[in-house]
Amino acid sequence: MKDTETKLAFINARAEGKSYATIGKELKLSKATCSSWEASLKDQIEELRKEKLEELYTAYGMTREARINKLGSLLDNIDGAIASKDFSELPLDKLLELRLKYGRELQTEYREPVRSSDDTLNGILEDYNKLFEESKSGELTASEIRARVDVLDKKRDLLYRIASEKTQEEESGSFSLNLDYTSKLLRHEDEAI
Repeated sequence: MKDTETKLAFINARAEGKSYATIGKELKLSKATCSSWEASLKDQIEELRKEKLEELYTAYGMTREARINKLGSLLDNIDGAIASKDFSELPLDKLLELRLKYGRELQTEYREPVRSSDDTLNGILEDYNKLFEESKSGELTASEIRARVDVLDKKRDLLYRIASEKTQEEESGSFSLNLDYTSKLLRHEDEAI
């Protein structure tokens, strides 16, 4: 029987969406062992997949928090310059203009990231549609749109890799797959093209 370290590496690799073939080469496991471990460790694999998605959200939030802190610091500096009435370097109208500009920028940054409650393909498609509607209405900045599209693309890619692997396994007769789920994924990829 393989050691615990190998099983943990298997769980991590499957959570990243790696195929049995890739895992087999990296960990020197047979396809049968991979299939067996997949069945017995599916809860841990799914939990790790969710954790990896949560890491994406956290990274997005940390980046946003850093921008908010930076803008707050700039606003403090501008407020200090205004309060000191030291206008020798900048005219008052320029200081006030900067204050208003950075204040507006800080307000746009102070939005909570939208989290999907549904990490299925349909949930991700709904999130793309919501994002599209919000962007059309002008509610989001370009950087917010790019960041949210990046998160959604990574979630979609992960689902697509999982479905592709399951399709390959089904074709080899080692795994049963929900064909409706795969066809939805493929239709979504066709629409994106």
